[in-house]
Amino acid sequence: MISRRRLLATSGLSAAALLGVGSAAQPALAFREEEATVQDVWAVRDAQARCRALSSHDQMLAVLQAELAGGSLTPEDRRRVMATATCPTCGQLLGG
Repeated sequence: MISRRRLLATSGLSAAALLGVGSAAQPALAFREEEATVQDVWAVRDAQARCRALSSHDQMLAVLQAELAGGSLTPEDRRRVMATATCPTCGQLLGG
């Protein structure tokens, strides 16, 4: 008869061995670099120009300032949020 401790130890080792073999067979899930095409670059530039032309950055910044003013953040935290806020359309920093 096999003890509970031995059963758990051997099944844990077996599972670890199987996972090890499975992970060696497949490449790790990770980010990979891809080169941007000319169309990608122009799409980003168009989005940035559209944001500036509509002055949406100024509007988003004003809304963010109003929301932060009513919150419980310290002035240091408010400055940090304002410095790192980005436009969801073009990805540019709103504060800069």
